[in-house]
Amino acid sequence: MYLEIDENVQNKINNLKGNKDGKLIFDTDDGAGPFSIAGTCSLGTHFRLLIVDPGFESDIYNGIMDSNIGQLPFKDYSRTYLSDKMKLSLENGKAVLKSDYENIDLSFEIKDFRNK
Repeated sequence: MYLEIDENVQNKINNLKGNKDGKLIFDTDDGAGPFSIAGTCSLGTHFRLLIVDPGFESDIYNGIMDSNIGQLPFKDYSRTYLSDKMKLSLENGKAVLKSDYENIDLSFEIKDFRNK
């Protein structure tokens, strides 16, 4: 599985990170894990790129996705909703996740969860 993150999204990530260290995680916002809001568990397909503290570890992020900016931990069970080759880009100021043949998430989020 591979995610290409375009230059505009990379700039957005770098602006959010600033000069503080952070680890990137590809998250399925499905109610499971420490960064999902309790009680929102669903079978929806909403994804996020999270900036977390550099030492953060969790067994729920048990998969590794390759990308052009490094390896990204993700919830391996969400592989069902993803494609082998994806692209994350900005369109009209919004982050969108697509494969070669479908829109995966047109409201993809990039969030900073450091020290939270």
